[in-house]
Amino acid sequence: MADTVQILKISNEDYHARPEWSSSQIKLLPKDPMLFEGRHITKTMPFKRTPAMILGTKVHRILLDGAWTIDIPDYVLSKVGSTNTNAYRTWEHELFSNCPVEERPVPVKEDDPIKHMVASLRAHKTVHDLLASSVFREQSIIWSDPITGLGLRARLDDVAHYNDRNVLWDLKTANDISPYACDKQIATLGYHRSLDWYATGLAKAGDQLEYGGGIDVYLIVWVQSSAPYYVAVDELDDDTMSTAAQENSDARDELRSRLQADERGDPGAWQPDNYHLIRRKAKLPDWYKEV
Repeated sequence: MADTVQILKISNEDYHARPEWSSSQIKLLPKDPMLFEGRHITKTMPFKRTPAMILGTKVHRILLDGAWTIDIPDYVLSKVGSTNTNAYRTWEHELFSNCPVEERPVPVKEDDPIKHMVASLRAHKTVHDLLASSVFREQSIIWSDPITGLGLRARLDDVAHYNDRNVLWDLKTANDISPYACDKQIATLGYHRSLDWYATGLAKAGDQLEYGGGIDVYLIVWVQSSAPYYVAVDELDDDTMSTAAQENSDARDELRSRLQADERGDPGAWQPDNYHLIRRKAKLPDWYKEV
């Protein structure tokens, strides 16, 4: 890949079809290299989006992309309100078949949680101010890592120039937005690493950005996916972001190393370290002995 930086206004679908490596892909590598191989190298283990992820995407589209909503008529739903019906699929096909993906409205039910979530976000003062002071929203950055030579990509939610500081923020939906639950999600799902990844891309593209590309504050905005649809805002401290930078650097190095091993035909290229040396101790459970 050429040592250039591109800023692209492309659909989410076109972004995910690109060949460069993203934060969500590389976050998986240290945890499970064999699953990483199946999903992203051989593509024999396709990723299936969860209902929670689909919900989050819809909220993103409405709040950040400005997508409009369209009410789903009751007659296409099942008796319990499910969209898993032939009538719904026919209705959706007739409505969207000739409409570009990025221009499609978001179908919602009469009392859909999505409506309440978006309303709650818009009513929150900090979120309202961030949205009003946006300087870079829902665009894709493509660049080359100078150390590993890997082609990288990022599609971030928003950067706002807020209170004289450049704020990079990410929107997340969750059923539990208590401090403990959010801290756990940041750690286990690598949300801090995503923010660092985005900031790296922004820094690379700095010359092409009117605001300069630097980031002063890192925020995660949470919205509860069930009533009463609370909103919370977490700021990530310097220690957390330093950890994220090191984890991302290590993951890029690991990816380059494993790709090189794969090219050499190494059968262990995508296996965990010491995979063949691990021996587990097996014993009969206590309930079996008591029979």
